[in-house]
Amino acid sequence: MRLKPTGHEDADPHLPGTRENLAVVSGRVEIGINGATSQLRPGDAIVFDADVWPH
Repeated sequence: MRLKPTGHEDADPHLPGTRENLAVVSGRVEIGINGATSQLRPGDAIVFDADVWPH
């Protein structure tokens, strides 16, 4: 996925048991999942349950 500067992506929950892996190549990303927010920079990665509503 590529986001434009100040871009925003909302996604509906996936099927139960789905997990996603997000790795940042350049720029910064703030991701909110199930009430928790993480700030990611180049080289950072996160794996998360994708069957919950994003925040």
